[in-house]
Amino acid sequence: LVSSWTDAKLASRFIELDDARATPVPDSQWLKDVGLEDSQVAEVIAQCPNLLDREDTEKPKLQWLKVLGVDGSQIVRAIVELATVGLEEHLKPKVKWLKALGMTDSRVATFIVQQPRIMGSSLESDLQSK
Repeated sequence: LVSSWTDAKLASRFIELDDARATPVPDSQWLKDVGLEDSQVAEVIAQCPNLLDREDTEKPKLQWLKVLGVDGSQIVRAIVELATVGLEEHLKPKVKWLKALGMTDSRVATFIVQQPRIMGSSLESDLQSK
């Protein structure tokens, strides 16, 4: 999952290796608080290490996704794309729009994980006209 030596060096700042298992460091506790397991926290940090610096914006987003039905393993798969998507500006309006089209919470959660880049696109210009 780590794409380059630079990414690995960045990730190593946040991960301590103990008995060949990745153990999250204390700064990552908020990721566990939203329901991610230790291995998922380590994977998220490896994919998006600067996420730890954005707890104020990312924690509410991850909590909201969990309520919607997105589980920890799904968050890990979509975190890189979703890390740049604003909750109030993009996610909530798109979920409201998808529900208005008749999608259930479960289907919306699946859609978010399968198509996370769409969640960051413009609702008006990119999605509604198609």
